[in-house]
Amino acid sequence: MNRIRSAIPFAVAAALALAPLAAAAQVGGRQWYDPTWQWSPDHTCLYTTYHFRSKPGGPEKTHLVVWDRNSTKHRNYFYYFNLESRVIWCRAPAFNRGSPKIWKVLDDHEKRKTIGEIADGVWDSHIQIRPTIPGSNDGTLMELPPLPPDV
Repeated sequence: MNRIRSAIPFAVAAALALAPLAAAAQVGGRQWYDPTWQWSPDHTCLYTTYHFRSKPGGPEKTHLVVWDRNSTKHRNYFYYFNLESRVIWCRAPAFNRGSPKIWKVLDDHEKRKTIGEIADGVWDSHIQIRPTIPGSNDGTLMELPPLPPDV
């Protein structure tokens, strides 16, 4: 829990520095992930960046996707961190690739800055759903990120 709490600020800074490189590689796309996962500077978790456009041709936005592979409590999920509002807003399955509908999306009042602030029961109370691209209204579903190394 503390690992993810401390790693997110480092990952945010690194993702912001690397974002132009990923954007240059995917000009014109609607959603994409950085192709590789990076270690947080303190080597406590891995992260990648999710890039998206709410509308075709709209401005690019980014969220971090954090995976704590060393945590028995959190290793089965990728957690999405909104860089603008600075909160965790959903989680996706890390290993169950055949069923992308088992994402869980938090209600606004449940979103928190760290994973540790979100009680397990909060996740359990949500239906399984595959979310649309953040801010979109055309029903385009989010894609799963690439698998991290050594999975």
